[in-house]
Amino acid sequence: MSVPLVSVMMAVYNSETYLKEAIESILNQTYTNFEFLIINDGSTDKSKEIILSYKDPRIIYLENPVNAGIVQSRNNCLLASKGKYIAVLDSDDVALPIRLEKQVAFLENNPDYGMCGTYFKVIDHKGKKLYNVKFPVSDIDLKTYLNFGNSFCHSTMLIRSDLALKFMYPEDFQLGEDYALWLLISAVSKVYTLPVFTTFYRIHGHNVSVSKQAEMFDSILKINAANLTKLNIPFTETQLVTYSHFLIFDHLYFKDKKKFKLLEDWLHILFTSIQKDTNIQNLVILRFLLQRWFVICYKLKRYHAMFFNKLFFSDTISYIQYLSQFLLTHYKKFFFLS
Repeated sequence: MSVPLVSVMMAVYNSETYLKEAIESILNQTYTNFEFLIINDGSTDKSKEIILSYKDPRIIYLENPVNAGIVQSRNNCLLASKGKYIAVLDSDDVALPIRLEKQVAFLENNPDYGMCGTYFKVIDHKGKKLYNVKFPVSDIDLKTYLNFGNSFCHSTMLIRSDLALKFMYPEDFQLGEDYALWLLISAVSKVYTLPVFTTFYRIHGHNVSVSKQAEMFDSILKINAANLTKLNIPFTETQLVTYSHFLIFDHLYFKDKKKFKLLEDWLHILFTSIQKDTNIQNLVILRFLLQRWFVICYKLKRYHAMFFNKLFFSDTISYIQYLSQFLLTHYKKFFFLS
C-alpha cells in the first residue's frame, strides 16, 4: 500500500454522541489519499465500539491503556503518522466533503506555507447553525492576530508534518495547546486561512474549553504573558488578568466598575504601544480589540462606554465604522459569544 499524502488524526474520549458523524465526515471526503488515525483515550462509553465498527482500511485504531489527556493523545497520533500533511478533526466536529481537497491543493501549490486553516460554521448540540466565523486570511494579518488571540480553529487545520513533528503539541499547555503550537509554527513559516467554509465546529457544553475553564484560563494567562513580553509591552499581574478575561469575552468579570475602568485604561495603553510597532497591522488589532470591547459593553448595558472611551480617539474613523458594523450585526452573531 502506498504511503498516504495526508494523515488525518482524531483524539477520542467519551465521544459516542457525535463520533459517528465526525468519523463519516472524514471517510466521505472528495480527497481520498489519506490514512485516518483515531486514538481512543481510555473512553468508558461506546466510543471504542463505534470506532471498531468501521472496516475502512484507511482507519488506523490506536488506544491509550489509560486516559492520558488530549495533549498526549494528539502527540501519540503525530508520532504514528506517515503522511506529508497532518489534518486534524476533533471528535465532536464535522468536516465538509471538500475540506481536504481544498487544503491539500493549497499547500501543494504553496511550499513556503507551513499550515492553513479555513473559515468555519459554529453549530449547537443538535447541529443547528449558530453563526459563521471568518478569521484573517493573509500571513501578515494572521501573525498579527496570533499575538493577541487564536486565529485558527483546530478542526480546520492542515499542517506540514515535518513542522508538526518538530514542535509537537507543547506538554506544558494541557489546554490551549493548539494555540501554543500555532505560535511555534508561525514563527518559522508562513500561514494562511482559506476563505472557504469547510468545517462545522460544535458547541455543546461538554467541550474541553467549557468543562475545564480554570485550567484553560491558566493556559490563557501563560500564553498572553509570553505574547506581551514578545511584543515588549510591559504589564502588571492585574493588567494581565484583566486582559485575559477581556480576550475570552468574560463580561461578568467586568461588572465591577473598578475592573471595567481598569480594562478601558489597559486597552488604551495596549493600543498606544501597538501603534509604535511597525510589524503590527494596527487595523487588524483595533478590530480585534473593539469586537470584544463592544460585546462586553453591550452585555453589561454600558452603552455610553461604547461611544465615549479612550480608544475612540485612537482611530476615530475606523472606530465609528466598526461600531456601526457591530450595531447592525450583534443580534445575529454576538449573542452567542461568551
